[in-house]
Amino acid sequence: NYPASFGFQGVPTVTELLKENGYATAHIGKWHIGPKSSEKNGTYGIDHVQVIGGRMDHPRGKDFKIYDSAVNYLKDHHKRYNNTKPLYMNVWGHAAHMDVKPASSLVKKFSNVKVNRGDFIGSFMQSKFDRRGDKTNSMMRKYLAETHAMDSLIGKLLDTLDDLGMASNSIVVFSADQGPSSGAMGYSGGLRGEKMMQWEGGTRVPFIVRWPGHVPADHVNCHSAVSALDFLPTLASILDLPLADEHKFEGEDVSDIWYGSDRSRQEPIFHKVSSNNPEVKRAMLYGKWKMHWNTRRDPELYDITANHDENKNIWKKNLDVGTPMLEKLIEWDERLPNKYSLKEGNTPKSFNPYAPPILVGPPDIDPGINNPPLHERRCITETDVE
Repeated sequence: NYPASFGFQGVPTVTELLKENGYATAHIGKWHIGPKSSEKNGTYGIDHVQVIGGRMDHPRGKDFKIYDSAVNYLKDHHKRYNNTKPLYMNVWGHAAHMDVKPASSLVKKFSNVKVNRGDFIGSFMQSKFDRRGDKTNSMMRKYLAETHAMDSLIGKLLDTLDDLGMASNSIVVFSADQGPSSGAMGYSGGLRGEKMMQWEGGTRVPFIVRWPGHVPADHVNCHSAVSALDFLPTLASILDLPLADEHKFEGEDVSDIWYGSDRSRQEPIFHKVSSNNPEVKRAMLYGKWKMHWNTRRDPELYDITANHDENKNIWKKNLDVGTPMLEKLIEWDERLPNKYSLKEGNTPKSFNPYAPPILVGPPDIDPGINNPPLHERRCITETDVE
């Protein structure tokens, strides 16, 4: 069921796990993990819930209120506990989500920017330029202004950790939920697809970790695919917290990847958008193999090591790989609810969130080489930003 409308309905969360183990917990910024009634202290074990919207035209950027509140919360926490009580905090901004309408003072900094289409590879970005025509340069300037403001605000947050003496013992994770939107000038390095699509351009997003002394500075990982589902088991491993059966799901412990390993993940990654349409596409990534499938068309199989653009379907020539993958993808899909509750007010499908999950393991195939070595512009990035 759709978390934005119905929340997690009892499924254990990272914040509940850490709250149970002595952490202060906070969430500041965008919510989108439950209805309006859930926006309150105590939800999901969060001590401090502060939902803040964005402001389009502010000279410090759309999310200035979010980051000011996060900085103030950090200072208050430090003053109250003086580093004796651990803290977990979500800081969820709106930039660079649509609409991208930064203040003119921010856009002015990029007034000389002109798009050189030759700097951008991939048909999706080129078609975006075609659609925007003579608006391309102005839209790019606005997008750069928005992301520059976001970068500056994140810098203030990191500076605060430094000033309070918390940086060396703090893990900072930066990521996004989806690939770039068709309505803005985000760029996925030439990968096929965009937001709401299962192509790599829609699912492959930035992932940056800062933890001085633990995560190697300037290390760029072009091999390991990781998922947001890995976040809970990875933090539990780093903090040496045991996970009960009800906390276990498709994610895996990738703490060694955070620390610098380039290993391939063990579990497949599945994708499906929120829709009751039986023709909606499902997707599965396992090693170098990527499968796309819906119920009314032949499957599509790609070797994304050799075919980053996902435009050469090798399904019929690789049934020994594709058939076991399709079986796993169907098995995973059949475990999902038949109906997807899209709007608040619908009755969500009843289920027991504490029942041990039935996991779908990897297919019995060779995943290929250590996860796809991508073009350098398309890498998954882990870095300790100093």
